[in-house]
Amino acid sequence: MYGPGDWRLKQVQAVARTKRHERDFAGSVLIMIDSQPPLEKHALPNREYVVRLQEGRKLVYEQHELGYKVTLYLPGSRAEGDAISLSQAAQNYLQTLGGLPEGVQILGDEINDDRLEGVYNTADAAERAAGLFKTHQYGRIIVLIGKNQLTRARLHFAWFGVVPKFRVVPAPEYRRSMLGELGLTVWTYLLDPDWQDQRRLMARWSRRRPQPRSLRR
Repeated sequence: MYGPGDWRLKQVQAVARTKRHERDFAGSVLIMIDSQPPLEKHALPNREYVVRLQEGRKLVYEQHELGYKVTLYLPGSRAEGDAISLSQAAQNYLQTLGGLPEGVQILGDEINDDRLEGVYNTADAAERAAGLFKTHQYGRIIVLIGKNQLTRARLHFAWFGVVPKFRVVPAPEYRRSMLGELGLTVWTYLLDPDWQDQRRLMARWSRRRPQPRSLRR
């Protein structure tokens, strides 16, 4: 079981690393738009995800126009029955809005599927985004997310060693309930901060439901 001492240490380390990046790599920014399953008609972002993508696109343009080198990370692997991944659906939708500024790098399935488990939850997305931030020259990391996942996302990112700037995106409806997220947050804080060990309950539960049958272990 984990407690305040474990989290204080992780937070101190994460803050220190994030500040070093802000100092050393001030001209670049990594933006993550947290995915929101399920896809509609097996290929289209749902209403909550659409609003988040719209706000994310505005942010990309804003940062680009301010002169920052922008990288956009779109988490979300393909679920059972879907034609494409959440990440690819997001990229397709952004194209319908007119795309992104020239020079903006988009990272998606090549990051999400670099390991067999894929990216099927906010913890997986945080692990990949934090890894990108720590191993590349990004000065800041900005995460767009739904309000109900915010507290748990803060925990995951801190555990992975990064303190993003979060932007909560209001939506006409939310797929995740506040009560359900509260339970997952308590579980994360006390029992399983990273959800990455496939032998443990939360990693299995959160991945096996959406994963294509061919990937289930």
